[in-house]
Amino acid sequence: MNKTDQEFMWEAVLEGGLAQGKTGTNSPVGAIIVKDGEIVGRGHTLMQK
Repeated sequence: MNKTDQEFMWEAVLEGGLAQGKTGTNSPVGAIIVKDGEIVGRGHTLMQK
């Protein structure tokens, strides 16, 4: 089953949720990289120390 763009966007939102409370004054942001309908990378905002 192929995921839709909306489903991939939801994955990015969930990834951003992992940054909640860990970003200082920055917004928690998530991102995913999709190639040929598969997630090949993901990440979220982190606060530098």
